[in-house]
Amino acid sequence: MNDTASTASKAPPALPRLDLGLRLGLGLVLALVGLAVYWPALSAEFVYDDHGLVEGNARIATVGTALQSFFEPLWGQGAGAVIDNMFWRPLTVLTLAVEKALFGLKPERFHQVSLLLHLLASWAAWRLATRLLRCPTTGWLAALLFAAHPVHVESVAWISAVNDPASALFALLSLERYFAWREGGLRGVPWAAGVLLLIGLLFKETALVVPVVAFTIDLAFRHLKLRGAEGLLDFLRAYAPWAVGALLYVVGRVVAYGSVLAGFDQASAGFGLDLGREMQLRIEILGGFLEALFVHGDPRFFRQVRPVLPHGYGPWTVAVVSSLVWLAALGAAIWQKRQLALGMLLAIPASFVLLLLKIEAAGAFPISDRFLYLTVIFAAVLVVGLIDKLAPRKATIVIGLALTVVAGLQARARVLVFEDDLSLYRAAVEAEPDNLRGRTFLGSVLFQRYKETNEKDYLDEAMFHFLKALMLGFDYGQRAPKLGADAPFIARAKELDVILNGVGRDKLELDDTVFRSGVDRMDANIGLGNCALALGQLPPEFDLDWPREIFEYILSAFPNEVRALDGLGRTYYRMGDYEKAESKFREAVDIDGTFSDAWFNLGQMLGELGRADEGRVCFDQVLRLRPGYLRALDSATRLAIDGKRYPQAEAYLQQIDQDHPGSLDAIFLRGMLRASRGDMAG
Repeated sequence: MNDTASTASKAPPALPRLDLGLRLGLGLVLALVGLAVYWPALSAEFVYDDHGLVEGNARIATVGTALQSFFEPLWGQGAGAVIDNMFWRPLTVLTLAVEKALFGLKPERFHQVSLLLHLLASWAAWRLATRLLRCPTTGWLAALLFAAHPVHVESVAWISAVNDPASALFALLSLERYFAWREGGLRGVPWAAGVLLLIGLLFKETALVVPVVAFTIDLAFRHLKLRGAEGLLDFLRAYAPWAVGALLYVVGRVVAYGSVLAGFDQASAGFGLDLGREMQLRIEILGGFLEALFVHGDPRFFRQVRPVLPHGYGPWTVAVVSSLVWLAALGAAIWQKRQLALGMLLAIPASFVLLLLKIEAAGAFPISDRFLYLTVIFAAVLVVGLIDKLAPRKATIVIGLALTVVAGLQARARVLVFEDDLSLYRAAVEAEPDNLRGRTFLGSVLFQRYKETNEKDYLDEAMFHFLKALMLGFDYGQRAPKLGADAPFIARAKELDVILNGVGRDKLELDDTVFRSGVDRMDANIGLGNCALALGQLPPEFDLDWPREIFEYILSAFPNEVRALDGLGRTYYRMGDYEKAESKFREAVDIDGTFSDAWFNLGQMLGELGRADEGRVCFDQVLRLRPGYLRALDSATRLAIDGKRYPQAEAYLQQIDQDHPGSLDAIFLRGMLRASRGDMAG
C-alpha cells in the first residue's frame, strides 16, 4: 500500500488495474457476501414505519401521485398540514411508488430492492476504497467489510430506510469521481461529482456531508493549496460542482417548505436537555458510533436519549473510552504523519457531522445505526490500511476475510430480528427494558396479534407492557412490583394496575434517567384502553366501564385526541349505544379527516347496522388514506355485495387482485358475489 500523499501540482502514479476476469470474480464474491448476510431479510414483513410510509402512504399510491407530491416534505399530508420534520426526500417517495406500481404491497419485493441497492453501494465503496488505498485488492477487502458490516442491518433489512443505501450509493460515487478527478491532474471541473451529490441529496439530506468528508481527506492528504490565485482557483474548481448541487437542492427545499429557511429550522424531536447534557449527548453519539463501527457490542435498536445518565451507565463509559481512543489515534496519526489514517479518522465524524450539529432533526432515536451507513467505508479503509501497513499482503487478505466472516455472522443474527414487528420490539425491550417507547411499541403489536388470533396470552402480555410503560419515569421505591419474570403476564399486569392506581403521582419522585414524553404516555394510555375494551368483552365480567373510564379520562385532559374518541366510540358500540358510538366516530373524523381507524370503525358499525352504502363510503375514505389496505377492501366489497352494488364490488375485487395477487380473500368474495347474483354453481 502506498501511504504517500498526492498534491495539487503532481498527480499520483496511475492505479494498478486488475484484468477483467479477476475484477468480475471479485465483484461476484462481493455480491455473494452481501446476499449471504442479508438473504433472510427477503422473507421479512413490513415493520415499524413501513406501515405508515409504505402500506398506508397515499402519496405512493401511483407514480403520478408521487410526482405530484415531489415538492412536499416526507410524512407531509398535503397543503395546510403542519410540518414537523426537516426531511424532503422526493426520490425516496418516487422509488417506493415505482416499487408499489411494479410489485403491489409485497414486502419481499421491497426488500429485494433494498438489498440490490446495498450491493450497488458496496460496489461503489470498492471503487472509492481503491482510490483511497491505491490498490484494488485492499480496496476490495474494505468493500467486503462494508458489505457485511452489522451497522448496515437497520438500513438494509428495514424497508423505510431504503434511502440510506440509495443516498450512500450516489454519495460514494460522488466522492470516487472527485478523487478520480484529482488523480487525473485537476483537468477540467468535476461536474460528475456535483450531479451525483444532487441525486444523493434527493434521496436523503445526509449526503450534504460529502463535501465536508472530502475536505477532511484533502486536508490530511495535503491536497489543498490555498495560497495564491492558482491555489484558490483549484479550490473553487474542486468544490464548485458540489456547491451548485447543494444550492439546487436547497432551492428545492425552499419550494417544498415555502420558506427561505428551507425546512432546516424544523425539529423532529424535542428532548428538553440543558446545554451541559446536550454536549454530553454529542460525546455519547460520537463514542457510541465509534464503538458500533469497530466493535458493535450494543444490541439496542431504539436507544433512548436519557435526560440524566444513570450512575455507572455502561454505554456512557464506552462512549467516553471510545472517544478518547479516537483522539489518541488522531494524535498519533498527526505525529507520525500517517495521511491515510488521519484522513479516515477525520472522515468518520465528518460523515455524521450534521447529526452532531442538530440532534433534534434526527428524530426520537438519534443514536441509530442507520446514520452510519456512509461512515462504514472510512472505518473499513482505516482497518484494512492499518493491517496492510503491518502485515504482508497475503496475511492482509486472510485477516480481512476473517474480519468479514465475523462481521457477517453478527449482521446475519441481527437481520433475523427484523422478521416482523413482534420480533423487532421484543428484541428492543429485551435490550433496553426501561425504554417507554419500546414497551409501547411491543404492547401495540401484541394487541394486534390478539385481534388477529384471539389468543388471550397476547392480550395479557400487551396489557402488562402498557402498564409497565406508564410506570416508567417514576421512582416507586419500596412500592415497586415484586412478581418476577416467571409469573404469568396477567398476574403481573394486575399487580402493576394496583400499584399504578394506588399511588398518587404526587407521592412519587421522578426518575429522570428515563426519557418520557407526553406522546409516549398518551400512546400507552390509548393502548391500555384498547386492552381494557378487549378484556371487557370477555367472560366472566364483561366489564366495559373500565375502558370507558380510561378513554373519558384521556379526553378530559385532551378533548381533541382522536384515538380516545375512536376508543370511546368502540366502547359505546360494544355497549349497544349506537347513537353515542356514531357521534364519537364522527367527532373524531371531523377533527382529523386523515384518521383512517375512525373511518374504518364507523364503516364497520354502519355496515352491521344495515346501512351498507353509508358504510362503504367510510371504507372508500379509508382506501383514499391507505391505498390497497386489504381489510378495508374486503369490508367495502362485502358491503357493495350486500347493497347489490355489483359494479363497485367488481372494482374492489380488481383492486385486491392488483395489490394482493393470489389473495384468498378475493376468491371467497367472488364466491359471495356470484351467490348474491344467483349463480350458486359459480
